[in-house]
Amino acid sequence: LLLTITAPNQLQRIEQIRAQHLARLSSSEVKTETPAVAWMGYSVHGNEPSGSNAALLVAYYLAAAQGDAVQTLLKNTIVLLDPSLNPDGLARFAQWANSNRGMNLSADPQHREHV
Repeated sequence: LLLTITAPNQLQRIEQIRAQHLARLSSSEVKTETPAVAWMGYSVHGNEPSGSNAALLVAYYLAAAQGDAVQTLLKNTIVLLDPSLNPDGLARFAQWANSNRGMNLSADPQHREHV
């Protein structure tokens, strides 16, 4: 899953922007009229779910915010957001956590919830 978040007019010309960025790879010329591309990758390790959870909030904020700061950001930037760089590991961890956690939390550091 890869989300592309930007202003609507930038999204309509996403292939043109992509081609411009690829053309710049072989040129030393810097063109400031082309929007920047920001890659946001979350949760490299499957047992670290907080990154993927935070990614959902970031995506919602960028898509729903009405303020000038966010609108300016989206006008000048293409945000590529990957909520989980390791979705299989995250799914495995979620399955393990949901299978092994008890209804009554244990403070014992040797309990299987903590090892």
